[in-house]
Amino acid sequence: VTGRLDEDHYLMSTTSSGAAAIWEWVENWLQTEHPEWQVHVTPMTTAYASINVAGPRSRELVGRLTEGIDLSAEAFPYMNVRTGRIAGVDDCVLLRIGFTGELSYELHVPSGYGMHVWERLLEHGKDLGVKAFGVEAQRILRLEKGHLIIGQDTDGLTRAYSAGLDWAVKLDKADFAGKPELVWQHAETGGMRLVGLQPEDGSIVPPEASQIVRPGSGKTLEIVGRITSSRMSPTLNRSICLGQLDASVATPGTVVTVRLPDGRDIAAKVTEQLAHVDPSGDRQQLVTDVPEPVAAAIAPPDLPRSAVSPDSPVAAVAATGGAPDAQVCIYDQSGLAKFGVRADPDGPVADALGTGFARTSRSEDGALVVGSGPGEWLVLAEQEVAAGIRAWLDSAASGSDTLASVVDLTHGRALIRLAGTRSADLLAKVCGIDFSDDLTPDGSALRTSVARLVTDVVRDDQDGVPSYLLHCERSSGSYLFHALVDAGTEFGIETIR
Repeated sequence: VTGRLDEDHYLMSTTSSGAAAIWEWVENWLQTEHPEWQVHVTPMTTAYASINVAGPRSRELVGRLTEGIDLSAEAFPYMNVRTGRIAGVDDCVLLRIGFTGELSYELHVPSGYGMHVWERLLEHGKDLGVKAFGVEAQRILRLEKGHLIIGQDTDGLTRAYSAGLDWAVKLDKADFAGKPELVWQHAETGGMRLVGLQPEDGSIVPPEASQIVRPGSGKTLEIVGRITSSRMSPTLNRSICLGQLDASVATPGTVVTVRLPDGRDIAAKVTEQLAHVDPSGDRQQLVTDVPEPVAAAIAPPDLPRSAVSPDSPVAAVAATGGAPDAQVCIYDQSGLAKFGVRADPDGPVADALGTGFARTSRSEDGALVVGSGPGEWLVLAEQEVAAGIRAWLDSAASGSDTLASVVDLTHGRALIRLAGTRSADLLAKVCGIDFSDDLTPDGSALRTSVARLVTDVVRDDQDGVPSYLLHCERSSGSYLFHALVDAGTEFGIETIR
């Protein structure tokens, strides 16, 4: 799902397991097919906690927690996106979509506040009968609605028209990726089709991957399809399926034979549409009143949760080098503001930042500017000056005559500091880099593998004490922290939060 947040700003949401593949696909187009395109793509998977609020009273619940967004059906229709404040948390993204077929919203909130928003939803939805629902419930609901799962109801040979996505293909565009193939597909009448199926005996749920057959030559059977999804529908009190069928037997009303794993054959009928429940979509288009926000529900939250210790708020203690006699101290500094900047390495933004690749510098406000890659920078700052730093970066980017972008990575990254005379010795146990003063002096920066995890390492000595900042994806923060603590046992490592 791709939401347009601004004229030249998009947020793309994928399945969790497909995020890396989609990013690679987009970057492949940018780097090999159209390097002249002025586009920056930044992975934000770990920057947001995502919550689906679904059901006929979902608008009422979301409305109690939301500020700055008109949730009415007219102002915020299906397949639209808005940004605003949820449960007192700024910079949230709301998508009016859902996988359940019900009136629903996807809430994408900064990761550090994910648990806060979740708890507020449960607290202020008690009188509405709010309940948490899991993946299995979601999968049944989506099957009732006829929503396909990529990789389950499709495979590597599935094409747009065979997946029932005709409505999404617009061949009148001048050009787009895959257009010649789609033109050919549009003219073809054969191949496989995704269809809805209902066994004639509604008490039997054919296992997924059951083959659909018809008589072949002689005594053989010809495989003409397969069951891709199947469940017992609690709404219809009968079994329902999706399946891939040869176009010759995919006409609605056709009765096909499903061969079960135990060798039995059952009959199933091709349905008129993929949806078994609410094919008209009335449930997801439900019009309800929007309540006024509830004061207690929109009260500002406390500190965000730490990327290193998710059950605790971010650390509020600045790193000072630890106890004088400690050989190594480890600090959770994930609470610092983090900004990713991309721009021409020889342009005005680079000049304003004043830091080259693999080096660091300090701004007048005390922000640490790290040259993390060619034309890429990481800027770290205390929260007290974060707004000013962001304004400075935005001003530099907007004044550039070439593409420049600034992305807030605060909630999407973990930041750990090691400080002490044996810090380099500890890192040597979990990383193959030579951390001697000659090769990695104070002010140097590099990207490498630490404890088998892609990590940015920055040498940032404190008051003459060797010190290193380690920056990684938020989801790996706890792992990296504990790997360092384990490796530092022999040095008497001290944990300071």
